[in-house]
Amino acid sequence: MYLALDQLNAYIQEQLLAQGLDDKNTGTADTALFDVIQVAVEREVHSYLEGRYAVPFRSNVPNLVSHACLVLSAEAVWLRRGNSGDANPFTKAAEAVRSMLDDVRTGKSNLSKDQAPDRDAGAVVSEASLIHGSGRLTL
Repeated sequence: MYLALDQLNAYIQEQLLAQGLDDKNTGTADTALFDVIQVAVEREVHSYLEGRYAVPFRSNVPNLVSHACLVLSAEAVWLRRGNSGDANPFTKAAEAVRSMLDDVRTGKSNLSKDQAPDRDAGAVVSEASLIHGSGRLTL
C-alpha cells in the first residue's frame, strides 16, 4: 500500500476520519474499511499508469502516486460521509490529481524527472485487421 491510515489522519481530522470509516458506530476508524478504500484508490491510480509504467511500485514510489493516493482517499472518505461535489472539500484537489495522472497516461508528462516510463504512450497495431469492408470477421 502507498498510504497508511496515520498519513490520512494527518490530512483529515481524526473525528471526521472516524465518521467516514466507522460503519459499526464504534467511534473509531475501521482499518479494514480503510484497506478496501486503499485497494480501490490504488487501482484507480494504476489504471492511469499501467500503460506506461510497471505497477504496482515495489520501491521508490513516485511523489505523484503517493499524493494521488492521499487526495483520492480523502475524497473517498468524504464521499462516504455523504458529501459530494462542492460539499466535498477534496473534490477539486482530486480532479486536479486525476488531470495530472491523465497527463502521465497520455505522455504529456512523466511521473518524475528521475523516473522515465517503461513504455511510450499509446500503442501501434502492426497486424492486419480481421474485419474487411463488409464488416464480417474473417479467419
